This record gives sequence, C-alpha cells and structure tokens, in this order.
Amino acid sequence: MSKIEKKFLIPFLIFAALAVGLLIGRFSYIYSDQLPEIYRKSRSQKLLKLIDLINKQYVDKVNTDSIVDNVISDILYELDPHSYYYNAKDYGKFMQEISGKYYGIGIRFSMVFEDTPVVVRVFPNSPAQKAHLLVGDMITKIDSIRADTISQDSIVMLLKSSSPEPVKLGIHRTFNDSDFTVTVKRAQIKMPSVIGYYIDSLNLGYVKILNFGRTTYDEFMRCVDSFPMDSIKGLILDLQDNRGGLLYQALSVLDEFFPKNVLLCYMKSKNSVTKKCYSLREGKLEKLPLAVLVNNSTASASELIAGALQDYDRATIIGTRTFGKGLVQSVFRFSDGSVISLTTSRYYTPSGRCLQKPYKDYVYDLMEDDRDTSILDTTQKFKTRSGRIVYGGGGVFPDIVIQDTVFRSPILVSLLYVKILKYYGPLLVKYSVPQIENFTDTALSQVYRNYDKVIDYKLIESIYGDLEAQKFYNRYSLVFARAVEVLTGKNKQVSNGR
Repeated sequence: MSKIEKKFLIPFLIFAALAVGLLIGRFSYIYSDQLPEIYRKSRSQKLLKLIDLINKQYVDKVNTDSIVDNVISDILYELDPHSYYYNAKDYGKFMQEISGKYYGIGIRFSMVFEDTPVVVRVFPNSPAQKAHLLVGDMITKIDSIRADTISQDSIVMLLKSSSPEPVKLGIHRTFNDSDFTVTVKRAQIKMPSVIGYYIDSLNLGYVKILNFGRTTYDEFMRCVDSFPMDSIKGLILDLQDNRGGLLYQALSVLDEFFPKNVLLCYMKSKNSVTKKCYSLREGKLEKLPLAVLVNNSTASASELIAGALQDYDRATIIGTRTFGKGLVQSVFRFSDGSVISLTTSRYYTPSGRCLQKPYKDYVYDLMEDDRDTSILDTTQKFKTRSGRIVYGGGGVFPDIVIQDTVFRSPILVSLLYVKILKYYGPLLVKYSVPQIENFTDTALSQVYRNYDKVIDYKLIESIYGDLEAQKFYNRYSLVFARAVEVLTGKNKQVSNGR
C-alpha cells in the first residue's frame, strides 16, 4: 500500500475504531454496572489495551505483531515524512546500506516494466563475475523461489546476506536462449561512496560523493590525496543525487574546507538549541577554489554542506534548488530489534537558514521535485559572510541556476535500456569506451540511437562502471561545464581526464 493510500485510509480506520469502541462501550454498559478498565485508562494506553483485547477476545486468530508495526508506521507517517519505523529485518538492511558492506553476489539489476530482474552491472572480481554471469542475464530463480513472483525489495533481500553462504540462481541467457543453474558463493561487497578523477588539461579535481556512509570521509581524502596538490587550481564537488546519510561523515568532509573553530551548523529541538557543530581542525582544502554541483535530489546532509559553503561564500553553488530536508532524526530501539527513527530537531546553516521545506511540497515516494526552481521565497532573507542575500523556505537555492537537459529522459528510455541489455548484453563487452557512441551493429544502433546520450551513459555504466560513466556524463553536462568555467574562466570541451 502506498503512502498516499495510507493517508486516506487512516481517517477511515480511526472512524471505524471509534465506532467499534462505542459499540463495545454500549454493550459493556448493558452487561455490567461499570465500564471495563480499558475505558478508564488514559488515552495514551488505548492502543495497548486494544491490542490486548484483540489478542484475547477477537473471534479469529490475528497476527497482532503485524498490526502493531502498521499502527506505529501510520502514526509516524502522520508526524512528518522523515520519521520511520523499521522492523528488525528492515533495520538490518538499512545498516548494511550505510555501512557500505554486506555479503552479496556483486551485481546491479533492473526491473523496469519487467517481472524478472535483468543484470545491468557485474562488479569486477565479484562472486557474480567469478560465476561467469553476464550483463543482460535474467535471474529466474533465487534458490527455490521464482523471481517473477516476488517484489524487487524481496529480491534484494534474498541476494544479500549477513554471511557468505552460497545462493543458487536460475539464469536465462537471452542471446543464446539457454537456461541453466549456477551456485554463487556470497562475499563481502564494499560499495564505494566516492568517485573522482583529475582533469590534467585544466588542473581541476572532480569528486562525486554518492552518499554519506561510514567510510565516506576516508574515501574522500584518499581521492583528494591522489590529486597533485602543488598544481591543482580548483575542485568540483558533485553532490547531485546525494540523498544524505551519516551527518558526522558529512561534517568531517565539510571540515576540510574551513579553518579550525568555524561554526558549520547548529540544531534546534522543540525548545532550544541542542548542539552547535564547529570545524575541529585546519582544513586541508580551506584555500582551494571550489564549485559545488547540486540538484533537486541533493538532500539532507549534502544540503548542509552546500548551505554552509554558501553562507561563508566559500564556494559557488551551481545547479537547481536542493530537495529541502533539514530535519534531524534520533534512533530509539525496542527490545525486539525494531527501531524508531524519530524527528527530534531541525538543523540550521550558519546564517540561520532552516533548509526544511513545507511538508505540503513533498512528492511522496519520489526524491525528484518538479517545483519551479526559479521561484524564491523572498520573505525569508539571510546574509552570507560578505553580505550577499540568500533565501530560506526550503533547500539551498544555487548561486548559478542551470539544469542538465541531456540526461532528463522519459521512463521509456529505461525500458529500452533494459531490453538492449537483455538481447545485446554480451555483444557490448567487445566495445571500448571511445567507440561506444558509434556502434557498428545495425540492429543495436537503430534500437537506441534516437534516445540521445542516456542509453550510451547507461551502457557505459553497466560495462565499465560508475567512474567511466560519470566521465562520459560530464562531457555533456551543462552544470559541469559551468563549474569548469567558474573555476578556470575557460568554456570548452574537456577530456575525460585520468
């Protein structure tokens, strides 16, 4: 059930519960000379008593654990879009994601308009590669479970594990119409949260932070340390599509752009300021010219970085207005391993801006926000260190507003991409990156040529990985080109770099 459906269902359930309560109360009054204890307790205990009543008195056997989980989720949903309830299994999955480590087989798959997962990426030196899985393979079975009978989330959970135990996969290889079974022993997979490269022709570094996990700061510093710091003229920090993560990791990255004891952000709870966060050391990059790329899916911790850098006039922010998530969650654990992530405060940039947008502006179940990013809430004015006016009202409004158009494509492109991988996946491995724009295979080129560079990008990502795909993306990105212009004064096509 979607969140929107829940939104309309909750009032109905509340009304039904009240009606049932009135009926029970009426019959209790008829058959006893006083109300049962459940109705003399405080309102906050009603839910507990109701669950107990259902357990003991309801005519059929009911899984009250599931009811409790649903009720808690619905209550938190009514509070704000970022307070969540995780059962023990879901919380374990969440912790795997932020830690960047898990036991898996080392693939990325897609199910766009399909009921069967199609392999779109096989990671180097992964169990999947050692088992000779190919891009374009269809996974028909996971152990004894048919893949077309379960959800995408369930497939992810079945492929991952907390241990390196093997998993048996049924595979359909489309290009030769064969079916076979392969046993893949899971291994610990570490997903990088940072990719980057150096552009020798311009003496610029490029770093993209995908999310903020437990190792992000260390990855960021390794990437930066690989650049020739004696000749580098500037850094492009790409936070596009970065939806946040661990706040302390984001602050550690931000720390590198400032001297010691600079206020980076502060947090306010219901009644007071609860915490102020300052830079803890002299930043290695505090004097390096900086451009920061953002878009509508730049959210939470990544917005905090953009906001702080903008407040101190430390960087030029380029792109579109960020998502607008400025809430801080605290985690409360139950004895059964389930967890509540409850919003307990808001965070503010150094100038006093709260980046949280009004809940009415949220697009549920999607991070993409189709608001007109040129519209400003001019009623909330703040000043940067140099006296420039910046605005509140939700998200970070960039210093230079520009939006990539080349890679904005309809869902049909993703569908087409999956079909290409199904039927031509093995064929693609013989092409190198420079040739991938000019396929000589007539059937393949006719299938995708009318869909601009999006298919090219996805194919490179599938075969050559995230870094090569990002280099290709940046060759055509208007946002990236503007960042190069800001940092160098040059406006020209750049090479792929290192």
